[in-house]
Amino acid sequence: MSMSETFDHIETLIVILILTSLAMYVFFAFYEIKYEQHKEQRNFIDNIIAFSMLWIIECIVIVLSFLYYNQAERSNALLEIMTIAATVAFVVVWGALDLFHKKRIQFRPLFTASTILTLAVILCYWFQLSFHTLLNLSSGLLSIMSLLFGIAAFQKNKYVARIGLLYLFSGSIIIIVINNAHVRLTFHLMLTLDLAFSMLLMVGFFIHYCELYSISILDHIRNIQQKNERLSEAEQRIKQLAYSDPVTKLKNVYQLQEDLPLFNSRRLASPSQQIQFILINVHNFKNFSNWVGYNKGNTTLFEIAFRLQNLCKDQDEIFRFNYDQFILVHFGDRETCQQLISNIQDMFRDSLFYGRNFETYLGATEGSASPKTLDMLIKEMELASQTAFIEKKFFCYYSDEMFQVLVQQLSMEQDLRTASEENAWEVVYQPKLSLDNNAIVGAEALLRWNRHGTYISPDVFIPIAEQMGLIQEIGYHVIRTACSFLKQIQLTESRSMVISINLSPSQLMEPDFVDNVLKITKHYDIHPSSITFEITESTFISHIERVNETIQLLKDQGFSFSLDDFGVGYSSIHYFSRLNVDEVKLDKTFTESLTYDMKNRIILHSIVTMAKTLGIAIVIEGVEQKEQLEIIKELKCDFYQGYYFSKPVPPGEMLQLLSLQYQTSLSQS
Repeated sequence: MSMSETFDHIETLIVILILTSLAMYVFFAFYEIKYEQHKEQRNFIDNIIAFSMLWIIECIVIVLSFLYYNQAERSNALLEIMTIAATVAFVVVWGALDLFHKKRIQFRPLFTASTILTLAVILCYWFQLSFHTLLNLSSGLLSIMSLLFGIAAFQKNKYVARIGLLYLFSGSIIIIVINNAHVRLTFHLMLTLDLAFSMLLMVGFFIHYCELYSISILDHIRNIQQKNERLSEAEQRIKQLAYSDPVTKLKNVYQLQEDLPLFNSRRLASPSQQIQFILINVHNFKNFSNWVGYNKGNTTLFEIAFRLQNLCKDQDEIFRFNYDQFILVHFGDRETCQQLISNIQDMFRDSLFYGRNFETYLGATEGSASPKTLDMLIKEMELASQTAFIEKKFFCYYSDEMFQVLVQQLSMEQDLRTASEENAWEVVYQPKLSLDNNAIVGAEALLRWNRHGTYISPDVFIPIAEQMGLIQEIGYHVIRTACSFLKQIQLTESRSMVISINLSPSQLMEPDFVDNVLKITKHYDIHPSSITFEITESTFISHIERVNETIQLLKDQGFSFSLDDFGVGYSSIHYFSRLNVDEVKLDKTFTESLTYDMKNRIILHSIVTMAKTLGIAIVIEGVEQKEQLEIIKELKCDFYQGYYFSKPVPPGEMLQLLSLQYQTSLSQS
C-alpha cells in the first residue's frame, strides 16, 4: 500500500470517527433529557470536550499506527504510541474507578466513550468493511440517535426540538448522499465534504443543545421564581396572621412587642417627645358576645376598633390586646392624652351597639426616660385599669401606690386562703327591733375578719373572696355558725329568734345550695322559719329567673327572704313585683337625711305604703338618732337596726341583751 493510499484510509477513518462521535453526543444528550440528568448538575460542555479529546486521541493512534508500519518512521512513532496508549489507559482506569465508586454511570462517561470508540475502530478492520459502508453506517447511526433525541426534546420545547431535528436529519441525509456519490465525485472531494458537513453538524448540534438546555434552565429558574413568590406570599400571610388580629384588622400585641424598640428610639431621638400607653378595657364584652352571638360580637369588635382608629392622631398606634381589650400608643403629653381619653369616653357613651352601651375602664402609663419592657407596661396599664374599675372611674393613670395596693391585695389573698382553711372568721350580731314595742325580734349575722389584730371590712375582703372562689366556703361557715347560735339561744333563753344571713350571687347560683342549707339546719335542729336570707340587687340583676327559682325552693321549705340595701340601685322598685321577698331593708342613705329632707320622707312614705300593700315588711337600717326613730315610727315602718340601740356585738353580748330584755319584760309584767 502506497503512502497516499494509507493517508486516504486515515482520512476516511477520521471522518467515520467524527460521525460516530457526533452520534454518541446526540445519544448522551437524549439520555440526559430523557432522564433529566441535568438535575444532578451535569455539564454537557465538559462532556463535549471529553468526547472530542477521545476521538482526536483515536485519530492520532490510527495515524501513528500507520506510521509505525513505515520502517522509516517506526522509531519515532513507537514512543508516541506508547504515550498516547498510556493516556488512554489512564482515562479508562479512571473511568472504571469512577464507575465502581459511584455504582452507576455518570454523564461523564469517559470510560464508556473511549471503549466504544476503540471497539468501533477494531471492528472496522476486523470485518474489513468498505469505507463507504462504514460512512453510511455512521451516518445511519447519527440519524437514529437524532430521532431519539428529537422525541425526547419535543417534551421539553417543541419549537426548538423541531428546528434541531430538521437540522440533524438534513445534515445526515446530505452526508449519506455525498457518500453514495463517489462515482461522480473524486474520493478526496467526497471526504472533504464529509468532514466539512460533519464538523458543521457537530458545531450546530452543540449550539442547538445549549439552546435547548438553556430553555430548560430558564424553565427551572422560572419555576424557582414562582415557588419563591409563593413562599414570599405565604411568609407575608403567616406574618399577617402572627402580627395582626383577623377580627379587627388591627396589629396585635406581638406586633407591639416588635414595634416597642422603635417607639423607644423615637423618644430617645427627640427628648421632647412623650409616649402614653393606654389600655382600653371593654367591660363584660364576653357576656354581650354570648348574648348577641359570635358573629355579631366580632362585628361589634370591628366597629369599636374602627371608631377608636378614627379618634387616633396621625402618629398614634392602636393594637388588639385581649378579647375585650385594646392598647393605644399615643405620642404626646398628658394633656393631649387626656383630650384623647375624653373623646374615647364620649364615643363609648354616645354609641349604641345592638342597643347597648359598654362600661369601659381605661388605664394609662407614661413611657419613661429608661425604656420599659412590654411586660412592665402591661402590668402598669392593667393596674391602672383595675383601679379605675374598683373606683368606678372611666380612667386612671398608673402610680407607684397602685403597685403597693397590688402587693397588699396579694398578701390579703394569701391570708384569706389561710383564714378560710382555718375557719378564722368571727360572726357578730346586730339586733333587729320591732317599732311597736322596741323588742328584739331578730339579729343580722355579720362576718368579721381579724387580720393581724385589725378588723377588715367585709366590703374589702368579700369581693376578693368571690374572685378567689372562697365565698361558698365562707358562706357555709356563716350559716353553720348562725345555726349553732340559734340552737344556743333555744337552749339558754328558751325562746326562738330569727337570724338574717347575707348571701352572695354565686351562692344562689350554686346547684347544691338548697340541699346543703337543709342539711345544715337539720344537723342543728333549726326550723327554716328561724332564718332569713338577705340578698341585694346585684344578686339577681343578671340571672333573675334562676335566682327566683332558688328563692322559691327555699321559701317552700320555710325560709324567708329580705331585699337588702334597697334604694342603692337604679331599678330596685322594678323588682318588687318580680321577686318573692318577705321584707325590704332600706339602706342607711335614706335614714341619714330623714331629719332635714322632706322629699326623702315623702319617697320613704311611698315605699312603705307600696310595701304594705304587697304584704312586705319594712326594715330601716342605720338608725343612730332618736329623731330618726320617731320619724320612722310615724311612717309606720315595721323594724329597725342601728347604733341607736346597739352596734354589732359578739354572741356573748347578744345573749346578754336577750337576757336583759327577757328580765325587763318579766319585771314589767
